[in-house]
Amino acid sequence: MSWINQRRRPRPSLRFFRAGNAYLGHGTHAASTVAGFTVEGGSLYSMGQGAAQGGVPSSRLAIYIVCYVDGCRDLDLMAAFDDANIQDGVQKQSIID
Repeated sequence: MSWINQRRRPRPSLRFFRAGNAYLGHGTHAASTVAGFTVEGGSLYSMGQGAAQGGVPSSRLAIYIVCYVDGCRDLDLMAAFDDANIQDGVQKQSIID
């Protein structure tokens, strides 16, 4: 067992999760900006009408929730990096709060 798994906090109860999206939707917005598929007829209050597309629609995202309503812990962040690199083979990483 690694040092991370020994000191990692237990998984939180379901009350700590927000239903399927990040707090205030920031992570969901950032993910669609990066990897959103093309959508025809997009506009903002009828301005800038046309197709909307993420930066790299062919990309694949791996999203890890490591911060909860009670905050973020360093060991949880390190464990997420460990999981992403070693177990899941993630090649590029970014932290969004």
